[in-house]
Amino acid sequence: EKERLARYRMARIRGEDAPSDYEFDAQRKDGSYFPIRVFIRDLQWAGQDAIQFTHVDLTDRRAAERVLQESEARYRDLIEGAVLSIHIQSNTGERLYVNSAFLDLFGFRSAEEFLAIEDVSTLAAPHEKERLARYRMARIRGEDASSGYEFDAQRKDGSIFPAQVFLRQLQWDGQDSTQFTYVDLTDRKATERVLQESEARLAGIMQNAADGIITIDAEGIIESFNTVAEKTFGYAAEEAM
Repeated sequence: EKERLARYRMARIRGEDAPSDYEFDAQRKDGSYFPIRVFIRDLQWAGQDAIQFTHVDLTDRRAAERVLQESEARYRDLIEGAVLSIHIQSNTGERLYVNSAFLDLFGFRSAEEFLAIEDVSTLAAPHEKERLARYRMARIRGEDASSGYEFDAQRKDGSIFPAQVFLRQLQWDGQDSTQFTYVDLTDRKATERVLQESEARLAGIMQNAADGIITIDAEGIIESFNTVAEKTFGYAAEEAM
């Protein structure tokens, strides 16, 4: 470090621009090195022009930074291999990271292709943009905003699909950021439709059956009571259930 610090000292002597604070590797009496930051200011001391040097030991901070970097590296490896689609954005709006599952879900060939789009709101169907903008503004203002919700998402090719997103705050590359984790609901919604259609067909069959049909659960609670059962027993379905 001696050559660099000598240049700073000579620049100050000549009245040239020189940094008023900087980091360097300091050396103790026993020869051991440690990271330090020094702050320099001119002052009068005992009637003389003098320079004050204020030294700050950075050992603990550097150790904490290493731990954080290692933690972030492990987390990056974890989410890169995740099956869930993850997008991380700084709270100032800068897109910082997307994993492979995210690219596959939304139809991008690479992270660079996603980062090149002008507006991240294109991930939502046009009819969803106003609602999601309200959520975003509520978060910016520090108001209560949903940390998870369903919406109609939009792929790069314009196709729409149902999705659910979960939001959480984290530090990423030293910035306050938000992690968006997306879940494709296409299969679940299809299963729900099939189930609803099946239940509707079953209800139609029961109501139009020639016989009285009553369904009872394992605890003996009547779950359904069709029209013929009403006529047979003299109870309305609402009374029997």
